[in-house]
Amino acid sequence: MESRVPPPIPIDDRATRSGRFLLAAFLFGLLFIFLLLLGAWGLRTIPSLLSVRLASADQAAAEPAPPPAPDPSPVLKASLDDLRAEQAKLSAQRASLDGDLKRKTEQCAAVVVPPPSPPPKPVEVPKPQAAAPKPAPPPPPKPAPPVQAAPPPPLPADKWANRDLSALQGCWDLGHEASTVMGRTGGVRSQEECTTKVGRICFDANGRGVREQTISCPRAGTMSCRAPVVGQFTAQGTFQTTQKDVDCQGGSNATWVGRTLTCRRVDDTQAACRDGGRPDMGFPAQDQAFRRAQ
Repeated sequence: MESRVPPPIPIDDRATRSGRFLLAAFLFGLLFIFLLLLGAWGLRTIPSLLSVRLASADQAAAEPAPPPAPDPSPVLKASLDDLRAEQAKLSAQRASLDGDLKRKTEQCAAVVVPPPSPPPKPVEVPKPQAAAPKPAPPPPPKPAPPVQAAPPPPLPADKWANRDLSALQGCWDLGHEASTVMGRTGGVRSQEECTTKVGRICFDANGRGVREQTISCPRAGTMSCRAPVVGQFTAQGTFQTTQKDVDCQGGSNATWVGRTLTCRRVDDTQAACRDGGRPDMGFPAQDQAFRRAQ
C-alpha cells in the first residue's frame, strides 16, 4: 500500500495581514497605557518635591543673618598710635644720651692727664749664699784582718823525738851561698875555686828524696848536680842522709861525689846540719843550716 501525504491547506493572505495588524495595535495600546501611568505618577511626585523645596527656602529665609565681621581699622589705628608714641619716647632718650655723651667728652678734654710715673725699681733680692760643702764623712774603718791560725812549726819537737819521717816531708833549703873547691878533671888532679849556691833537698813521707846543688866556676862553668838521697833517724836522735856519686850537667865533666849529711834539731824552724864532705879527695866537711824552703 502506498502512503499519501495530504496536500497543504492554502492560507488566505489577507487573513494573515489582519492578524499582524491586530497584534501590533494591541502592543501599541499597552505601551500607551504604560506611558499614561508613568505620567500620572510624575504629576503626583513633582508637587510634593516643589513643596519640600519651597519649605526649605522659607525656613532658610526665616533664619537670622550672621552678624557682620568686626572692623579692624580702630585696632590697627590704636596700634599705630602706640608705635608712634614709643618712637617719640625713644627719640627723646637718644637725644638725652647724645647730650650726656657730648658733655662728658668735653669734660674729659679739659682734664690734663699727668705723665705716667716711672715704674718702681725692682727690689734686689739677695742671692742665697751657697752652703759650705759638708765635710766628707770619714772613711769606714778597715776591717781587721782575719786572725789566721798559726801554721804548725816546720820541725815540731814531738815528731822529731818520735823519729817521725813525715815531719820532714817537703822541700828544705841547705846552707848559704859560699865558695868551694872543684878538682880532678880528666884524670889529672887539679883544683878550682867555685861558688856553691844555696842547696835544696826534698823528702817524701818515708824519708826518700832528691838533693840538688848548683855550682858556678870560672873555667868549668855552671853545673847542676842532682842526686837521690835516703834519710833516717839515728839512735842518737839525729837525722842523717846518704847519697851516691852522680855526674853533674853543664860545664865541664864533673862528678858530685857521694857524702853524708847529719842534722840535729835546733828549734821549731831549723836544724843544724854538717856535710861530711870527702876529705880524702880534698873536699872538707862543712856546716849548713837546714830550714823550710820558701
